[in-house]
Amino acid sequence: MKKILLAATAIFTMMSSQAQITTSIGVEAGATGTNLRSINFDGTEKSEYPMGGGFYIGGVLHLNKEKPVSIQTGLTYSSNKAKESTQILSVPGLSTRGEVDMSYIEVPVNIVFRSEKCMKNWSAFLGPQIRYAMSGHRNYKFYGFPVTPIDSDIEFGKASTEFKALQTAFAIGLNRKITSALSLNATYQFGVNDIDNVSNYDTKFNSLKLGLRYMFK
Repeated sequence: MKKILLAATAIFTMMSSQAQITTSIGVEAGATGTNLRSINFDGTEKSEYPMGGGFYIGGVLHLNKEKPVSIQTGLTYSSNKAKESTQILSVPGLSTRGEVDMSYIEVPVNIVFRSEKCMKNWSAFLGPQIRYAMSGHRNYKFYGFPVTPIDSDIEFGKASTEFKALQTAFAIGLNRKITSALSLNATYQFGVNDIDNVSNYDTKFNSLKLGLRYMFK
């Protein structure tokens, strides 16, 4: 992760040093709604995934933001809570309900599109998101069968642990300018890679973000 951040910093510093590149910096914060998608391929379970809450806060770096096509990146801390309710079909009467909390450092790399003629004060963006898991916790209760509840921290990184530390997503979103410095942002991120290391589940985190952004220049 450090190598990725150092490489990104070097690239944007080099780009900013060119006369034709303008750099704008800002801050943003808002609320998140997160959906944990776990697909079991053998059909022994039936799950529902209500959206859980959370928040994000971070810094923004925008290159050539006044041009029709520009690049926006930054560094964001995101705290996410996802809920799950599962019926175990292989054991009649057994079900689980619980939630997973995860905290990330995120680096977005978005291409931003704007047109004063077609959509004044609006812009759209899309691009990949790099996520690095900082911490996690799982809390699950079992119903209909005497099974010990799960209430433990999540370990990341190694092949023998539950979730991958480095995760990827793809984002699409809209930005609505309120003033010359303040804007409202809506972003939907959907997970790209399977973050589960050990089970037969295909597990991904999808998040909806709503927040405000303030650009200093």
